[in-house]
Amino acid sequence: MLTTQPLPEEFAAGHLGRVLCLNGLRYPRGASLKASDIAESPGGGDAPASPVHALSQLAGTTAVSYARDHTLLPFEGFAFRRDKAGHYSQWSDVDYRRLGPQTSYPHAALCPECVAEDEASLGFSYWRRGHQVDGVRRCTRHDAALQLTERPDAFAHTPRAMLDGAHAFPTAECSALTSDALTRYHATVDLMLERGAPESLASMRVNLTDKAITEGLSLGSGSTQNPLLSDRVFEVFPRDWLYAVFPESRAKQPGQELGIFDHTIKRVSHCQLSAPALTVVICALFEDPAEAMDAIYAEARLPPMVTNVPPATSKRRTRSPKKQRGPSHHACKPDGWNKLAQAYLEHQGDIDAIAAALGSTVEKVRWRMTTQRTKVVVALSTTEEYRALKTFLAGRSLAETSESHDIPIGTLEALLRLVHRKVALPDPLPYACSD
Repeated sequence: MLTTQPLPEEFAAGHLGRVLCLNGLRYPRGASLKASDIAESPGGGDAPASPVHALSQLAGTTAVSYARDHTLLPFEGFAFRRDKAGHYSQWSDVDYRRLGPQTSYPHAALCPECVAEDEASLGFSYWRRGHQVDGVRRCTRHDAALQLTERPDAFAHTPRAMLDGAHAFPTAECSALTSDALTRYHATVDLMLERGAPESLASMRVNLTDKAITEGLSLGSGSTQNPLLSDRVFEVFPRDWLYAVFPESRAKQPGQELGIFDHTIKRVSHCQLSAPALTVVICALFEDPAEAMDAIYAEARLPPMVTNVPPATSKRRTRSPKKQRGPSHHACKPDGWNKLAQAYLEHQGDIDAIAAALGSTVEKVRWRMTTQRTKVVVALSTTEEYRALKTFLAGRSLAETSESHDIPIGTLEALLRLVHRKVALPDPLPYACSD
């Protein structure tokens, strides 16, 4: 197969279109794109694991290097749920298949200035990766408004071929492009694509949570006198743009929680995490994108590992032999509750992460945390985190307790949900806790 090298910041789907065009082939239709549609494994071995692997093979590079330079994986990795999963060293074949080139797209964006510049220097135009991120409306290279085409096979053609049928984004969105927040959004997207997700997403979320608390904002999930993080988002971003990129935000009212923003930096989130929503939150918290990147990659004060927790002891009632029961089929190993307690603090109550750390299933961990949480509480009773929680319940604020004991607020919040489900919290709190 004839091949051509990818160009700087070229989108993988556009590179694939150029490779297929060079060989007189067309984009496959009506099915998922397969690696065998692009390239065969050398020596007749197994087919490449994904289209990204196939394209990197044709380009003479590794799948990781190709994905970092030509896919949206570096950007989308910021919204992965597991702590280490977003970093390029942890990407899996599933990630490559999910966020690699597809057979069709709902739309494609292009910059007329880039098209003219490419044709003057190369003789043809190509698709830029940064233009395809949700919410991006301007080319940061030329400070020009992007054009949009809804042809599902747009990347099988050059941007020049699509330019005549392309149109501007809706007028309401374009009129808001001079917003300082949107300028920061475009600059932050470029930095996130360039640098990729940090090694620890947990550290990133802790740092962003600390920034939100410093700004006097609440992350929702409880009554509080502080404004919500989503309220700040609506203060700084144009509403027409928010409604277009995040349709669920149309129902937002002042003081009303909106999970896509209020929960996106929490360790335990029940909403679908979104990289564009995370970028919006970052831009709402920081006026300088460079300062935001410093906070994202800074090492956070994560909770320490709980070790050598003595097993719980309790007096058992003596029963008559007739009423004694055999061991339950749900019985744990002798140190099982200590391990569960350790994992609970380390992952701040994230059931998915706890299950992965213990090599168990989400259902089993959820059952243990729901029906026998007392044993976990007893296992935690000698830890510094538990003593810090008692300080908080004695009347200090959550922020003061976190600072004095050097423990992240997310850990205190998770422990509070576990120990005191119905506790009456002092009001106001700088950070709201959920049941």
